[in-house]
Amino acid sequence: MRALVLAAILLLAACGGDHKPHTTLLATLQQSGHVEGPPALQVDPRTPHLTKYPCAKCHDKPLPVLKQTKPAAHWEIKLLHAPGVITECKTCHSETPTESLHLLNGKEISFDSSHELCAQCHSKQAADWRGGAHGKRMSGWAADRRVLNCTGCHNSHQPRLSPRWPALSRMQAEETP
Repeated sequence: MRALVLAAILLLAACGGDHKPHTTLLATLQQSGHVEGPPALQVDPRTPHLTKYPCAKCHDKPLPVLKQTKPAAHWEIKLLHAPGVITECKTCHSETPTESLHLLNGKEISFDSSHELCAQCHSKQAADWRGGAHGKRMSGWAADRRVLNCTGCHNSHQPRLSPRWPALSRMQAEETP
């Protein structure tokens, strides 16, 4: 019976709390001690995979000074995220040397928490990611619920995924000559 209640709660919690009846039911069951709710997401860190990190290796002075003294940095990055009127480098990155990103309200966040940055504009995908309908799960649904950050699948500067053919199952691959 407890497993059935937990399964129902996990399903309801996957809605991301957008629906009041679900939120109320989850809160009621949690308060009554029947369930603890779904375990928190453990987001895999991003910084170990960044090739130009920490930023202070090169960004040892304010950006305007660096622009005068060093050749153009990050010239290979093409920002194809949203129209240039909406996004530019400083929409997410600070112009002062820092090892963090910043939200639209100015709050600094770690590169490992970049999913918070993405969620500001991509709220539907973020809700699906929290609930398990979007993104890559690195572990099961119970246990530690390890997940990839948005940038585990998407390039932060060009997030649209390229069209691709569906992957073959192991059995289909073995049958293919």
